[in-house]
Amino acid sequence: MRLSTSHQIHMLALAPRGSTLPEVQEKIKAGTGRTYTMGQLYTTLERLRIPGLVESEMRDSIDARGRQHPMRYYWLSVAGTKALNEALDQKDVRSMKNAVGLA
Repeated sequence: MRLSTSHQIHMLALAPRGSTLPEVQEKIKAGTGRTYTMGQLYTTLERLRIPGLVESEMRDSIDARGRQHPMRYYWLSVAGTKALNEALDQKDVRSMKNAVGLA
């Protein structure tokens, strides 16, 4: 699968421990100024999940009011990390990592 710049940015915004859609949305907006809807994020991450580049699972989360509810967490798989590294040269990786606040 060829990774577009948008795919690469989405993948770089995922935390190793897992990220929720609102966390990915916030990180991308803070780093790039781009705004994606939850539907766009979900669709992109699901497209990356199908070939095994991203993994996900439902986990319990506690909101600001102390209520527990399930949320889906996404993270890069080993194959996703390899594909992302192959898609970018080191200069591009550093630039994108800076854009999403990872550097």
